[in-house]
Amino acid sequence: MKRILLSVFTLVTFSLNAQTNLTTAVDFTVTDVHGITHNLFNYLDDGKHVIIDFFFTTCGPCISSVPTLNQAYTDYGCNTGDVIFLSIDNGDSDPAVLQYENDYGGLLPSASGNDGGGNAVISAYGISAYPTVILIHPDRTILEQDIFPVSNITTALPNAGLNMASCAVTPTWDCTDSLEVTDVIIDNANLTMNIAIYNGYNYFLNYPYVAFTIDANGDTIQGGNISLFGAFNFDTTWYNYSLSNVISPAYPLTMYFVYSDGSLVTDTCILTYNSTPTAIIGINESNNKKLISIVNVLGREIKEKSNTPLFYIYNDGTVEKKIIIE
Repeated sequence: MKRILLSVFTLVTFSLNAQTNLTTAVDFTVTDVHGITHNLFNYLDDGKHVIIDFFFTTCGPCISSVPTLNQAYTDYGCNTGDVIFLSIDNGDSDPAVLQYENDYGGLLPSASGNDGGGNAVISAYGISAYPTVILIHPDRTILEQDIFPVSNITTALPNAGLNMASCAVTPTWDCTDSLEVTDVIIDNANLTMNIAIYNGYNYFLNYPYVAFTIDANGDTIQGGNISLFGAFNFDTTWYNYSLSNVISPAYPLTMYFVYSDGSLVTDTCILTYNSTPTAIIGINESNNKKLISIVNVLGREIKEKSNTPLFYIYNDGTVEKKIIIE
């Protein structure tokens, strides 16, 4: 079969004709899973051709097309040349598309259907089969309504008069050797979740934040936006987020950590936290227990101080690890 089709009728009687009937582009604005906004007409008005890859995350033929699209993306300048590449998802969330990128190594900026505005674009272009790849000229003419098989992109782009270009930035996606979640503190009493992440890179991270945390059951238990200007290299930074409700997550936790490097290139690192949090502070804790002492990680008794992990020892034998974020 050519590809996945989203209706019984087309599944049985699919056509080899173009998968969009439009001949002139319709403008749209989407936000990719790394938080970057893309406006089609802005790219066209800058004289860029635009390749749009329509996909969804469980589409087998879409997955198979990823290496071909990656090669074209890098051959034509990684969105720094005369061609802009975008992937538009149908019906999935940001976390699902981020997982798709991580699992299959997709390099194209991708906007999810549900969270990034992709569903509206799918509807506007009348896409019903996946993958569908189209090419738009700067004058808004749709030059290629359906590049299929996707491998034909190697001829479609030169036929449009486009030249290859070198990537200004070579994307790198292996980040788990340098970034690590070292601790998690969940405070159900105050509906907060504190996440400690160690930056093992030899450079400062710009605008880092934990975009999502998903537990082992697939539930999104935390969502966040940029709250810090940066994280120092070879240091641990705490990220403090509000919770919408009391949580008792299943482990391990998967965290989508977004940051920009020294060149302000945005990346997302998918981190796993396998341990149980140091503390899950409940909402029904006894108010009768009394604090005996506070000690640091070396076991030395000290006074309470901010931005430092400390152990609170109580008269009922319980010990809590806390950090006061200021």
